[in-house]
Amino acid sequence: MYRLSIILIAILFVVSCNISREREKHITSENLIIGKVFSFPDSVEIIENEIFYMESSNEFLMDIGSKPIILSIIWGDCAVCVEKIYEWSSLISSGVFGEDIVFQFVILAHDKKYYLRNHYVPLDNIHRLIIDSNEDFFKVNNIKNNPGYNTFLLDENRVVHLQGNPIIFDELMEDYKDKIDEIKFKI
Repeated sequence: MYRLSIILIAILFVVSCNISREREKHITSENLIIGKVFSFPDSVEIIENEIFYMESSNEFLMDIGSKPIILSIIWGDCAVCVEKIYEWSSLISSGVFGEDIVFQFVILAHDKKYYLRNHYVPLDNIHRLIIDSNEDFFKVNNIKNNPGYNTFLLDENRVVHLQGNPIIFDELMEDYKDKIDEIKFKI
């Protein structure tokens, strides 16, 4: 029994190390866009204050003044993924990121009507929901769909300062707070 316990602990340790190495490998891969300007495609729809805008442009999407932006891409066809919006809303309400920050969420919904009928709930603390039915955010920014890494901290010029989801990776929370303060100080 003792031997079996030691073997199980060793296996768990190896698996844990491999997961950490995979995360590090992904973070340092070509998928990172830190330092690059984040592009907003024109083919998305916007919901702001329960008003739908059918056409969009980079200027409209970034018309938020000179505030830092946390932008997270969420898979709208997945009920579990959509629940992350409520986690974000709770985190935003807690004030953990401070004042004067904008939260925008891109909802990847192949069936927009299904998402709106079954998952959409207006939340006061989320500035804009951007609906992308064609995965154009991935295409124009050359990124892959990975929920752990499809959250970005942008400055007023759309430059990416941080990449990674602090809801999934708790260790990123302090990095986000520090970078937000740094961006606000420059403004």
